[in-house]
Amino acid sequence: MKDTPTTHGIDADALEAVRNHVARLAGTDIDQLDEAETIDLIRGNERAIRNLEGQSVFLSARLSFLGGLSGEDVFSTAGRLSTSGGRRVQRRGELTAHLPNVVAGFASGSIPAENLDRIVTVRHRLRHNSQWQSTFDSKQSSLVRKASRLNPTAFSRYLAGLERSLSDDGETETKDQQNLNTVKSWTDAHGRFRLSGNFDALTGEQISTALQAEARSLAKRSEDAGETIHHDALLDAQAFVSLIDSGNGAKGRPSVNIVVDAETLAAGPHDGSVARTRNGVDVPATLIERLLCDATVTFTYLDRMGQPLAVGRKSRTVTDAQKDALSVLYHSCAVCDVEFSRCEIHHIQYWENGGLTDLGNLIPLCHTHHSRVHHDNWSIRLDEHRTMYWIRPDQTIFATIPLPSTPLAEKRAEHRRRKARRLCAS
Repeated sequence: MKDTPTTHGIDADALEAVRNHVARLAGTDIDQLDEAETIDLIRGNERAIRNLEGQSVFLSARLSFLGGLSGEDVFSTAGRLSTSGGRRVQRRGELTAHLPNVVAGFASGSIPAENLDRIVTVRHRLRHNSQWQSTFDSKQSSLVRKASRLNPTAFSRYLAGLERSLSDDGETETKDQQNLNTVKSWTDAHGRFRLSGNFDALTGEQISTALQAEARSLAKRSEDAGETIHHDALLDAQAFVSLIDSGNGAKGRPSVNIVVDAETLAAGPHDGSVARTRNGVDVPATLIERLLCDATVTFTYLDRMGQPLAVGRKSRTVTDAQKDALSVLYHSCAVCDVEFSRCEIHHIQYWENGGLTDLGNLIPLCHTHHSRVHHDNWSIRLDEHRTMYWIRPDQTIFATIPLPSTPLAEKRAEHRRRKARRLCAS
């Protein structure tokens, strides 16, 4: 008979906290809450939800131990989750055998679900080498501490650096993902040619960048000819055909914007490396070298805090170089976790009021927070270190948000100092 595996569950204090929170909700008139009370109840909700989701993880691990139905099957039927939702719970349960304290932190409510799922993903990406996974598991104390303290965006950056240091800079995983790329084509019952593709993130970005550039080119030609053009799926299809027609010409070469610090490009990855596309896809240093040979690549080189780029009042539109520089400073909306590629670039001092199109006056905002600034009278102020003050309409400060890239900048500076000391010693 199998030994019963060691698992964790909600302790009596945590369970009592869930009960108290539910009782508090039952006796609350939401219409009478002020802002602070509303925020406090939201925090309580999230803690209770994570406690209960943590129990689901342990129950999934128990199902795995029993060897019958999988967690994916049970949670997508009895739990009425989607298939992907059931699979997510099962993968969390599988983590219990390797990182029990991480799962326990999630069950206690201290680790957000997004951070737990990022740990699951990174551990899976290290599957190519058992030593990589073992070393990753040995970092459990740090993982618990960081996952509890950092928001998902900052924690993802921490994990990316950890994965890079433990593995071969992601080269094996990149090749593995590229080997899963597929294209299928067929003719349907109506005689229409159909095409379907499934690509790794970097290849997908190359395809997307090429399509967008060609679509813009086609649109400009049509507009110059006085024609009305709509930026829609038909234009994308026309751009796709145009790229095919170009054969091996310059238009058909893969194109991608790479953001990389000078040290990584010159000497390879280090503790504070930045090597990714504008949309946030990590790129192994060895792959960057190959891209330099095969692709049209735009690089943004970084100094300690990112090179200031300015066009003053010459243009209201942000340049590609400025957008690349901002993507180094911010991986997401300056206020929340909406990814950078989905953000709009905001002039802190409005262009209409004399604001410059300079890096010091630009900041990425998601549609929601951009609307708050323009329509709800919220405002933004940056200090000399680009610490951001998110200010309510009544001019009180709602949040103080340090520049997200500062820790990486400090690591790059320390890398330069270590390199200089080694040169002096030799």
